[in-house]
Amino acid sequence: MSSSEKTAPSAPAVQPAKKKPRIKVPGSATLLGYAGLIPFAGTALIVWLSWPSPAARDALFALQAYGAIILSFLGGARWGLAMAGHGYASDTETRRELRTGLIAAVLPSVIAWLALLMPPLPALSVLIICYGGQYLADIQTVKAGDAPAWYRLLRTPLTLLAMAAMLAALARLITG
Repeated sequence: MSSSEKTAPSAPAVQPAKKKPRIKVPGSATLLGYAGLIPFAGTALIVWLSWPSPAARDALFALQAYGAIILSFLGGARWGLAMAGHGYASDTETRRELRTGLIAAVLPSVIAWLALLMPPLPALSVLIICYGGQYLADIQTVKAGDAPAWYRLLRTPLTLLAMAAMLAALARLITG
């Protein structure tokens, strides 16, 4: 065999990069989540287009009430995740984690109730801030593996759109 016929030793085969599995939000969660934005968008639109009419004032209260209800709902979701993650805590550390999780789950409901007792301007401000805080806490829950990975994919646009609706109504209140 001549030197021109010799072949170089073959390099090890390159393995194709493994793709991360695509995370998919369950269809029912997507449908119900986005349907839940309709009251946010509808009431904010009425406030924006017809302020300071009586209809706009009613829509503003409806937005404030719905924002409080959904904040309380998000706390309830956190309660469920805390219970599922810790069950009946038998050791001290797990009991502490469960207690902390349950306290964090109750706070949104208490704050939502207080927001219902406030005038619209501070109420919407408090709700917007709490939605942001609840979102950050929920993302930490996903990162810790205590919530499904798709929860972040659902919560991000829903939270941003709900906050945008409340912010639009708040801006209309401020600008008159």
